Amino acid sequence: MLAESYEGNPLLIWKENAGDFYQVWRRVDPEFVGSKTPIKGMRKKIFSLWAMWLQDYSLVPGFPTPVPVDFHVFRLLFQLEILPHSLLKPLAASQARKEPYPDALVGKPVWRIKEKIRDAVSDFFYDFCVRLEVNSSDLSHALWFLSRMLCARHLQAKVRRNGGIVYFFPERVEKYRALWPRTVLGDPCRFCPLENDCSWVVPSHAHYTYGLIVPIRRVEFPRSGELFGDVKTYPLYLNGKRKEVKV
Repeated sequence: MLAESYEGNPLLIWKENAGDFYQVWRRVDPEFVGSKTPIKGMRKKIFSLWAMWLQDYSLVPGFPTPVPVDFHVFRLLFQLEILPHSLLKPLAASQARKEPYPDALVGKPVWRIKEKIRDAVSDFFYDFCVRLEVNSSDLSHALWFLSRMLCARHLQAKVRRNGGIVYFFPERVEKYRALWPRTVLGDPCRFCPLENDCSWVVPSHAHYTYGLIVPIRRVEFPRSGELFGDVKTYPLYLNGKRKEVKV
């Protein structure tokens, strides 16, 4: 297709209507009926990532693009309840027997990512960026880093393997307080600008292992006096030297 339609140069795909992502996308979208030069197997997420990369290296002019929507974006949307939890359905025991789902998820509200909703979310962020004149690449990086660097560090975003997969549902972490990290640095929410608007945690394990989004009600990190009594300092290692940090 590249050799026949674009002289073997993929940059020529952007030569016509270069300032309008959707005009270019319709030309190569393999599922669009009017596509002139469809690229087999291409999806909007990868195409928008490619567009951002080309813009970052000034290979094409800057223009708004949809935000690539992956697990990290869905994690934030469910945690902030931007995506309604009415999409979630309890995992039936009969379904768990057919698929390799762990017993810990039976009866828990879950959701599997659907391509139509992925595209709808992508279009939503595109309109958001256009209306508010937000750089799509900046927003994409912000969403990814919030999820990957903060949400992923939360205790309830993790799992343990103890005779099976163990998720940190509220009843477990509220009962066994010693599960929490021993320092306040183990509380990523305190560094998050969205903490006051967030009520959920979505562990990545369920998605990457079973293809499921499993929102778990977020339990607030126990503050020092609540969890550790009169202990007011914790060891913190900086540059190989032990220091005491007051909290």
